[in-house]
Amino acid sequence: MKMLLLPILVLAPMVCSWAEPILPEDARDHVGENASVSGLVEQVSFSKQGHAFLNFGGRYPKQVFTGFIPAQNVTILGGPKFLESLAGRPVTLSGRIELYKGRPEIVISSPAQIAK
Repeated sequence: MKMLLLPILVLAPMVCSWAEPILPEDARDHVGENASVSGLVEQVSFSKQGHAFLNFGGRYPKQVFTGFIPAQNVTILGGPKFLESLAGRPVTLSGRIELYKGRPEIVISSPAQIAK
């Protein structure tokens, strides 16, 4: 019985922290937290190295929040065509909010982190 409760006790705080989505413009106030960020994807772009970026609250370089997808994860997330299909659509990203070059972002490594 104890072994069954352990995963619940470990995962419960993560699920609870993602229960109420926040707006992209509020993500800066939640750096270091596990959260869900919901908003309109205003731009999907790819770097020369194949990394993908889902920009919210404006287009690069004026976005207020980014979902960063390392190149090695693009295929497991549905590939470039799927990611490009998110442009102009409301999307929720879940994960740990970190700052990169002064802007909040969530690194996406699993399809479970993206909800349409």
